[in-house]
Amino acid sequence: MAEHSAVTQRVGFTGARLRISRLKPDAGLQRTLERICEISAHALGIARVGVWLAEVEEDRLRCIAQYAEGVEAPPLDTLRISAYPQYCAAVLNNRFVAAADVQLDPRTKELAAPYLGPLGITSMLDAALYRDGRVIGVVCHESVGTRREWDTEERQFAATVADLTAYFMESHARTEAERKAHALQVSMLERDRLELIGRFATGVAHDLNNLIGAAQLNLKLLEQHAHDAESVAELATALEHAQSLARQLMAFQKGSEAPVVVTGEALRARLVPLLAAFLKPAAGAGPVTVRFSFSEGATFFAIPEQLAQVVINLVTNARDAMKDGGVVLLRARPCDEEPGFTQLDVIDTGTGISSEHVAQLFQPFFSTKGPRGTGLGLSLVHFIVGKHHGTVGIQSTPGDGTTVSLRWPAEPAHAA
Repeated sequence: MAEHSAVTQRVGFTGARLRISRLKPDAGLQRTLERICEISAHALGIARVGVWLAEVEEDRLRCIAQYAEGVEAPPLDTLRISAYPQYCAAVLNNRFVAAADVQLDPRTKELAAPYLGPLGITSMLDAALYRDGRVIGVVCHESVGTRREWDTEERQFAATVADLTAYFMESHARTEAERKAHALQVSMLERDRLELIGRFATGVAHDLNNLIGAAQLNLKLLEQHAHDAESVAELATALEHAQSLARQLMAFQKGSEAPVVVTGEALRARLVPLLAAFLKPAAGAGPVTVRFSFSEGATFFAIPEQLAQVVINLVTNARDAMKDGGVVLLRARPCDEEPGFTQLDVIDTGTGISSEHVAQLFQPFFSTKGPRGTGLGLSLVHFIVGKHHGTVGIQSTPGDGTTVSLRWPAEPAHAA
């Protein structure tokens, strides 16, 4: 009869282990631990099971989940470690604390008056929770009523319950860490996005300032030549482009317009009137001429206004590097080294840039122009080219001019 009882007990423990191992943590750690306590209590035929964390630095054992059969569990409790040195030392240094009589066992009797007695607990089987080889808490199995001895099967079951509890707690901690890491990553991405929006807005303001300067220059010419139709047309073109940039800024957070395939001829047609407005010679400066050398097959998968904005920025920089005037060559051709891309070169005959400064040109607010430079033009160029999944590079020799080379996707298939 005893053998039959032992087999039944073993089967019951096996089933309980399976039920615990199949628990889904989606319900949350608290509910999972409460279910573990309930399953364990039923398997051992006892009234109460609780999960306690050892928070040594705070000098406490804190109950984080509990099951009390047939009655509503009392509020979760806390025990001071220093107030119960015998019990806490036993819990933190042993795999088990198996007490048949809690009133007489030296490891548990100090708990009798404040905790065990009022709850009617007569026997305890506590199994330690381990993480990374150290005890982090205990699963307390508390029997009410007749005192009982704890046999080997029951101790092994209690140990398994503790190990499964530790596994669920570790899994929850890992999930929480991953969630926090993801939230931090999202926060950093959002911060970077806002930073880019700020850079873009500042860059647009930089370009608008250039456009306003061109408009003001033409207005002065209009004052001198009231019937200068060409200047009026260039002023209208500059202001139209300024409005386009303003629209981009307002639409930026909502998402820019979709890129399209822009032919070399279409880009040239867009640039000619804009460059005419931008390259009006300033007082004391020599004339600047822009020449185009666009291959027939050159195309750009781009937002047209932003593509034009990039070229205008580069040509403006080239103009500023040629104080005595000169030639800026715009050259576009299908890229032999990288099929599916178009290479656009902006070549000037200006003063050139030192290798030390070339490495810093794309940094916001870095400028070689002195007080009159904002250091935002090339930063904005870098941002827009990168946004279109292209690349930009600079080759320059002091005294021998500068070449800025863009590799821009020629078609949608390569814009990724």
